[in-house]
Amino acid sequence: HSLRCLDIRRCLTKVLKLGDNMVDWRWFCECFVWLQSGFAKPNVGGNFINDTINKMENVRNANQIHKSRLTRAELFAIGLTDKVGTIGFFLIILLWTLFWLGWNTIGPKAMRFDPYPAFVLWLFISNMIQIFLMPLIMVGQNLQGKHAEIRAENDYQINLKAEREIRNLNNKIDELTNLLNEIKSDIKNINK
Repeated sequence: HSLRCLDIRRCLTKVLKLGDNMVDWRWFCECFVWLQSGFAKPNVGGNFINDTINKMENVRNANQIHKSRLTRAELFAIGLTDKVGTIGFFLIILLWTLFWLGWNTIGPKAMRFDPYPAFVLWLFISNMIQIFLMPLIMVGQNLQGKHAEIRAENDYQINLKAEREIRNLNNKIDELTNLLNEIKSDIKNINK
């Protein structure tokens, strides 16, 4: 037990640079791992932080996963959905409609090509645009919904990993607190 306290004190002395009261966090992490591993020789040359990051599970990129699963037709549908769902597209349709209806209502009678009030050609073209765009927009929205589901699942996995890491850190902090309390009591016993 006294050897353990002596090793802990050596480790903590090495961790704390007493001259400038700065903490060398790499040594702190190495010593903590050393204490956790049953006092095996600390890895002085190793990099604890990089080793820990390398041990973590890879986080998936939801955008790459989603794009890798798409066909060309699905990419076209998503691109069309992105373009049609803009204010610019709305303004184009609005201006085209206003010009068409205005020209065929108040324009020179000889140059009107879609007579008022029926606007048959305008209705036909508008319906054709709707017939072709609506299924593509719905497909694009479904694909965007799948993408959102992948992102949500990825966020959930990241949250689980973060919670697991926070629990581990809390446990380690509790263990360090207990070790420091033991060291305090041993130092008090030695000083008596």
